[in-house]
Amino acid sequence: MVKKVAKKALKNQQPPKAANKRPLSAYMLFAQARKDTYRSTSSNLSSSEIAKKIGNEWKQLDESQRAEWQARAASSNDPSTTENSIPILREEPAQSSGLKTELPLSFYQQDTVTVARELIGKVMEHTSEHGTIATIINEAEAYTQDEASCHAFKGKSERNKAMFAEPGTIYLYYVYGQNICINFKTEYAGRGCAVLIRGCLPLRGDGLLLGGEGVKNKKKMLNGPAKLVKSMRIPMAYYGKSVLDNDCPIKIYDEGYRPIDLQTTPRIGISQAKELPWRFLCKDVQKEDLN
Repeated sequence: MVKKVAKKALKNQQPPKAANKRPLSAYMLFAQARKDTYRSTSSNLSSSEIAKKIGNEWKQLDESQRAEWQARAASSNDPSTTENSIPILREEPAQSSGLKTELPLSFYQQDTVTVARELIGKVMEHTSEHGTIATIINEAEAYTQDEASCHAFKGKSERNKAMFAEPGTIYLYYVYGQNICINFKTEYAGRGCAVLIRGCLPLRGDGLLLGGEGVKNKKKMLNGPAKLVKSMRIPMAYYGKSVLDNDCPIKIYDEGYRPIDLQTTPRIGISQAKELPWRFLCKDVQKEDLN
């Protein structure tokens, strides 16, 4: 359960640096257009309900209809059009939930342990043809090339090259050949490090979780690194994408949620460098008023 507690406004709140603008995907353009229509004609629908309806509409389009949206996406190469005229589809928080700020490049450029700790309480959002699922990160671990449990310890490879890319890059890898875990690259290009997302709390769109039909406690679908990736429908195809790119399906936001009971422990599920206290987690969060 997410607790909402009004606090004093955060001081020195800085706006995020603008990310490099890239043309949006056909689905994103379609979703934004339909979202605007729903808002003007169906004000009683929640953001989650609108996202689900849009996802269903996209599935029903035939090849010619999708081709039309693909052509529109291709024409969005004009930077002024991409930046000023075609906003991304993102579920907006309720009016009482305060600001929703996308994390800037400078956040990911911090040292890996700091990023892991500060990701607790941040919102991870995935937008796909199924709709938008938003969760609150409540468990994360830091990994760097300096310690033996890190995939980058022995250097760069085809599998781990995303760990050496630009900060904000998505690093995905298979566990036991079929399950996927998601990480976010930190610090700077050329240094192998990332933060593993180990657990989340449901926030919005939990009815879209894969296999969630009939599951009352959605938390159990998100309390493990591979479980949350599967439930949030995140595919391996996102490997190497940057959350800072305009059209990335994965976005990380600060919506004012803060851990109530932040804990620091050694990492789990590893056989080396087990003593490092680089695992951060909380059982619950509270809402701060960012206005």
